[in-house]
Amino acid sequence: MAGLRHVIIVAGLAAVMHALPATAQVTEEVTMNAALQAFDYGDNHLAGRYFWRLAAEGQPQAQYYLAYMLDTGMGMARDVHQAARWYEKAASQDFLPAVVYMGYISSIGQGVKKDEKEAFRWYTRAAQMGDAVAQNNLATMLRAGQPYRKDPQLAAQWFLQAAMQGNARAQYNLATMYRRGEGVQKNLPEAMKWYTFAANQNDMYAQSALAGMYRFGMGVDKDIQAAVDWYRRAAEQGNGAAQFSLARLYESGEVPGAGLSEAAIWYYHAASQGYDRAQYRLASMYERAEGLPRDIAEAARWYRTAADEHAHMPSMVALASLYERGLFGKKEERLRLARTLYERAAEGGEGVAQMEMGRITRDGMGGVTPSLPQSYKWFALAADYLPEGDLRKQAIVERIETINAMSVEEAAEGRRLVEEWVPQKPKPRSTNDSSSGRTGRVPSDN
Repeated sequence: MAGLRHVIIVAGLAAVMHALPATAQVTEEVTMNAALQAFDYGDNHLAGRYFWRLAAEGQPQAQYYLAYMLDTGMGMARDVHQAARWYEKAASQDFLPAVVYMGYISSIGQGVKKDEKEAFRWYTRAAQMGDAVAQNNLATMLRAGQPYRKDPQLAAQWFLQAAMQGNARAQYNLATMYRRGEGVQKNLPEAMKWYTFAANQNDMYAQSALAGMYRFGMGVDKDIQAAVDWYRRAAEQGNGAAQFSLARLYESGEVPGAGLSEAAIWYYHAASQGYDRAQYRLASMYERAEGLPRDIAEAARWYRTAADEHAHMPSMVALASLYERGLFGKKEERLRLARTLYERAAEGGEGVAQMEMGRITRDGMGGVTPSLPQSYKWFALAADYLPEGDLRKQAIVERIETINAMSVEEAAEGRRLVEEWVPQKPKPRSTNDSSSGRTGRVPSDN
């Protein structure tokens, strides 16, 4: 019986100990190595128990890992506010990854109040401790003048510190400052050097910038093939600017063996990412059958996407022209839509649209009552906004003919309208219309 009682007591104690939380099982030996091993093996439950105990004992590395698990909901309920508290405990003991992360969560307001001054303080602390990411982020804040005044010279110094440690983003930023002469003396060969370092680390922004240097012979001999190679590397990573630039090169005929069909492919990829100039060019190619079969519906789709989602004024003009030419829609409705699009672009300072509004307000269209003072205003503005060329010469002629046709009072009114006019940049219009360009067909590679 005594033996049985002993077994029962031992079993009962074991059950009690098993039911206690990890922090209460004081006899269990826990080391940071054991916690990290459990974490690496993917045993998040065990790793969490260990990190909790070690964090409570003040171990900064454990506090950081515990914060990370709380931050991501790994092995436990996600709690960004509690995570922030543990990050701060670890950062207060100068555990470098936590110091950097405090800068990050302070900058975006994750688990703590968004506070750029706090972010600046933590990034400064981490930068002084030698962290390249913090050095780059601190330099970015100094360059932008947030939250304190701009200091491009100091920004360049911190970019250099991070760049010398191999940080690709800092290398790209430093190269850009050398290219622009921002915070440092302009030095194109030095810009080339740092762009190349970052590009070789597969930084797509550096690859695109490096391609531009080769394309235009900036700091290096002009080399179109090298430009194509670097644009393609960036484009294949999804860089919209590189995709657009590569398409422009193919369209220009500067690349032997390539042409409009290759340009259309890359315009499509850039357009699908929301690059408005690519959307406009792709639409134009569909409209004019350049490298693609003529497809007015697709052209309108892409023009509309650029016009509505990005307030791209040349696309507004092109789409308005399709409406006015009667390629689809009922006459009254399409003329009204055309006039609305022309007006939006004209108010934004688009010279071609101003010419069209001069004609519309002179002749009347889309519900507009003819008005010579209004017509004069638009022709006069077009003469100011259009670049040198035949269209600008035409605007000047129209302006003169219109004022000659007006009374003294109408002429005075027209001049007043010109003097009082202020450009108003059009705002994007969100659209869920099924005609959005993002549903367009992919041009064939063949």
